[in-house]
Amino acid sequence: MKIFAALYVFAYFLIRYVLLERITGSEIAIYAFEVFFVVVGLFVFKFTKPKWVRINPIGLLITLVCGGFVFCFTQLNSWIVPLDFQSIQTVVLLLIVAPILEEFIYRYALWNAIERVGNVRISFALTSVLFSLSHFYAYFFVPEEYKGFVTFQAIYTLGLALTCGYQRMKKNSVFPAIVLHFLFNLGFYIAGYSLSIS
Repeated sequence: MKIFAALYVFAYFLIRYVLLERITGSEIAIYAFEVFFVVVGLFVFKFTKPKWVRINPIGLLITLVCGGFVFCFTQLNSWIVPLDFQSIQTVVLLLIVAPILEEFIYRYALWNAIERVGNVRISFALTSVLFSLSHFYAYFFVPEEYKGFVTFQAIYTLGLALTCGYQRMKKNSVFPAIVLHFLFNLGFYIAGYSLSIS
């Protein structure tokens, strides 16, 4: 099972970032593959059912504020954020797809596969770094004016990944990570939307 788990992780990055990204470039194909990847992981590894757990309300508020602060920091540095905050597509991607799909990929599917090969600490560290690098990957394809933001995004997503990963490790559930990711993105969105309508 360890060899299969390692191949599962390797296959994700090969298919997602080499085949789909470079050959098709289709966001729909990429999202469909990611959903398929998570579903396969659920059946192949017979992962434990995710459970709901309590999360500290102060931690939730801090996460929301951090998301807003991160957006404000991009503006202080004149980094262009490549999102249209008045678009329904941005709302769906930032507040629904990203928190749920990314957390199920990194803090559930990849986490459990890596844990089978190593241990929970290796899963915590590796999924956090991979999550950050997955956001930096765009650096090589975006126009020059977005590169400052993408670089900063890789830094703040590492912090978000470590926070979500810590909660995943502490609570043994993916749901705190989803909630924290959602709140961080919500804070980011509220700040971005407020600026876009002013």
